Amino acid sequence: MIDEDSAIGGGVGSVAISDVNGDGKPDLVTVSCCGSVVGVLLGNGDGTFQPVITYNPGGAEPEALAIADVNDDGKPDVLVKNTPSNNVGVLINNTPFDTSPPVIAISATPKILWPPTGRIVPITVSGDDHGCGSGVNATTATYAVKDEYGEIQPTGAISLGPEGRYSFVVLLRPSRRGSDLNGRHYKIMVRAKDNAGNVGSNTAVVTVPHRHPT
Repeated sequence: MIDEDSAIGGGVGSVAISDVNGDGKPDLVTVSCCGSVVGVLLGNGDGTFQPVITYNPGGAEPEALAIADVNDDGKPDVLVKNTPSNNVGVLINNTPFDTSPPVIAISATPKILWPPTGRIVPITVSGDDHGCGSGVNATTATYAVKDEYGEIQPTGAISLGPEGRYSFVVLLRPSRRGSDLNGRHYKIMVRAKDNAGNVGSNTAVVTVPHRHPT
């Protein structure tokens, strides 16, 4: 529970929930008529909030607030009704949002399947996911395998360990059509989002060549 007087300033007239800093976590925005301030409490993502940051509402005794992107820059701004002043204060959000996607490293072992016996071979896929600003959302990490023949298309979730490391196994068939002079290519894509909603992906390729690799 948030203490009204110590955390916000007392006399809270209105409360809104919005992700004001673009980290994917809900934040708390309030107006205090007694303190004549707008309070922003950044969310920790677990139901708790950081200490309040206060802003000038543009008038005395703010009574109500609304959240809207008034300048069309993709960030939520705050509009405050100041009763005695008979005006509306507009607080433009200039928070630098995290717009960089996660950086995903990926490798597959082995990379070349030879000879083309047609017997299933386990392929170990490993690497790490790093969020540039807001951190990787571990629940969004997935993989998908595609090949040009459309015959093997496994997908699944990925468990991320410490520092975003991962490792999993997919089963691929070392076979290719005799007319395929370029060989068969399996593309293994790893994909994840960060806590700001940015999407990152990377792909490893496992090849069944047309002839013996040199």
